[in-house]
Amino acid sequence: MINNLYIIAIGGTGVRVLKSFTMLLATGVKINANEVTPIIIDTDADNGNLKDLLATLENYMAMRKAIWKDKDMINGIKEPFFGTKMGNPIKIINDGSEIGTLESKDNLYTNGLDAEEMNIIKLLFDDNDLKMNLKYGFIGQPNIGTIALNHIFEKNKLLEKVGKDEGDAVFFINSVFGGTGAAGFPLLLKKFKELETTMPIGASVLLPYFKLIEQETEEDDLKNYSKNINDRLFDAKTLISLSHYDNEKLPDNLQKIYYIGDYLKSSYVKSLGGKNQMNPANVIEIIAASSIFNFAETANITDEKKFLQYYIEENVKSVKLKHFEAYLQRPMIKFQAFRLYYNFFLKQTIEKGYWNKKYGITKDDYNPTYDGKSLTEFFERYDEWCLQAKTGKLEEQRNNEKFNSITTEREFAPFELEPQNLEAFELQNQFNLDNNSWVQKISETNKRKIGGFLLNSSYLLDDIFIKTNKSFVKVDANKSFKNNKNKHEQFMTIVSTGFEKWFELFFKTTK
Repeated sequence: MINNLYIIAIGGTGVRVLKSFTMLLATGVKINANEVTPIIIDTDADNGNLKDLLATLENYMAMRKAIWKDKDMINGIKEPFFGTKMGNPIKIINDGSEIGTLESKDNLYTNGLDAEEMNIIKLLFDDNDLKMNLKYGFIGQPNIGTIALNHIFEKNKLLEKVGKDEGDAVFFINSVFGGTGAAGFPLLLKKFKELETTMPIGASVLLPYFKLIEQETEEDDLKNYSKNINDRLFDAKTLISLSHYDNEKLPDNLQKIYYIGDYLKSSYVKSLGGKNQMNPANVIEIIAASSIFNFAETANITDEKKFLQYYIEENVKSVKLKHFEAYLQRPMIKFQAFRLYYNFFLKQTIEKGYWNKKYGITKDDYNPTYDGKSLTEFFERYDEWCLQAKTGKLEEQRNNEKFNSITTEREFAPFELEPQNLEAFELQNQFNLDNNSWVQKISETNKRKIGGFLLNSSYLLDDIFIKTNKSFVKVDANKSFKNNKNKHEQFMTIVSTGFEKWFELFFKTTK
């Protein structure tokens, strides 16, 4: 098992893949590592996707701390929600507005160069490159990014932050057709080769998978530099970038490179960066995130380099759970069932006051916050992530005719986010899995109704409720729960573990 897996996300694509990875961790997909530590490298500090990722990571870590009390390992549950320990993200994020241009005297990257060295810079770059404002990063120009990132890596002493302990590993995420990722990855590979470390290294390299749509804009920067971001050049840039990955140039300890792209291109609104760059989630990014789990399984087993690609057996527009490996399917199904249970059934139960008199649980306990974050907030993030991957659009774009031209040619549609029948809780209709006996058995079990307090609800929900209630009885054996100052945290732990244990038992009887 890996001790600490450092995941280095470079640029905008790396940021979005890291978010998908965080969502998979939240569902309980298990990774072969004691801990993961994100390292985020970007030169667009105001980027919309970057800020969204940082908020998602904070939400994940707060939920893990609340439910599992920051335990290193969680025993007794196969795939616990928020089960993987996550180290505080290492942020190598620069505000490009402080940089200026390559030719400016106060540029952080060229400051200190003598006249002869500056003449070389002017020889290598044309006037547009020299005058390009770097406040949004490198705007699809990896040649400029190489100069800047080399300075950033040295200044932040990146290599000193990873691989400090035996058993650690590193995994890179980046694209090869943009600016920051295409520049940063070859540069870091070179530095790790010079480091001569034996630490296992892997990488997910994203090939072109989207195209850009022009939108009317009044932004001067976008008008001036729009030509630098041209999706017709993505393939050419990819070929140039891939030339840096010749076997002789790679570190000896680089074990796997996963190449992931799609000839069916989704549409994104063209943006230079900043707060306006907020691209929706994409199934290609989810597949790239899954490669991290694959790498972790074999990181300490083989020294042989492998270059891998992902494919699905049938060329379909709508990617379902059945197209993913089983280790991803089950946690996502369980998390969706828990989300429905928590958001609808449990909320109604608490509002009816069932646990109020005995345990002092009120509607105020339903959505407790930890470090300013809540479980329902994470569910909202998760729902939006799923909807983006299905529709190819952000929330504000989905009902706006202005964005009708945005399409996704390869959607991710694992389940319906809103149940059509809350009382029946028909899981079979929720998940797009074929011939899966235990999901079918859950659906059949739902049809058996029982009486009692939970009138007209399904047997499935009653069963979860009864198991959770037993957990409360056990915890309250010493009569301490009602007056516990940390009742919010204890409530969250009981509800989560009660559901997890129910699912484990139910799965064993139905698989």
